[in-house]
Amino acid sequence: MFNNYNIGYYHNSYVHIDTKQRILGYPIKLNKPLLLIQQRDKQKYVDKLIFKYYSIYNNRSISIDKSIIIKNKNYIKNFTYALDIFLFYAGIASDKGIYFDTEVLTKQRIHKLNSKVRDDNFESWLLKMRDRLKISIKEFTLISEFLKEQNISSKFVNFMISDRKICLARLPNVCSPKENLGIKDILNYIDFHRKSIRDILQLLLIFAPKKFRLDAAKRWYETEVSL
Repeated sequence: MFNNYNIGYYHNSYVHIDTKQRILGYPIKLNKPLLLIQQRDKQKYVDKLIFKYYSIYNNRSISIDKSIIIKNKNYIKNFTYALDIFLFYAGIASDKGIYFDTEVLTKQRIHKLNSKVRDDNFESWLLKMRDRLKISIKEFTLISEFLKEQNISSKFVNFMISDRKICLARLPNVCSPKENLGIKDILNYIDFHRKSIRDILQLLLIFAPKKFRLDAAKRWYETEVSL
């Protein structure tokens, strides 16, 4: 589970998001609300906000200025799964302030209507997971291109592109697992998962015969459907 905050991109006033039906969340790491106005401060915090405060997972309680959406509508129409993450970065790149409220209103929830891949049939799940990962790589690459235009760098986006490539290569229904992978992707994956020996060991599956990748995919599927 990840911590969640209320985030508001505002113009002339603070934005506070409230809800009558509050869901108990987990303790957060921010000791007080965080307000970033200057662009240099937002860029300084862009990765810290994600890796330390897990703000990228707060799409249940986010408020964003309408002008940011209108300005980036040509980008927005290209997103299926990562729209919330794109909007996070669009807010960072804007000339507006960003305000983090420390009050927890929600926690990350898993249900049948969110973007997690679920299916009662393993073969069907496998095809959906492959397509889901391909779309994810495409969308994070688009976010990376957007950030380059804004002269903003993000380790998280680079990590996610490499992570999704590795996950795709681990699947048994990928003909050439290592075809689209580079040394940089492998190093990014290891750095991203450096706290998890299990995840790092799963990297070896991209070099494994199809049978081993199939067995690993079945365990992955069983984990997904059990949630």
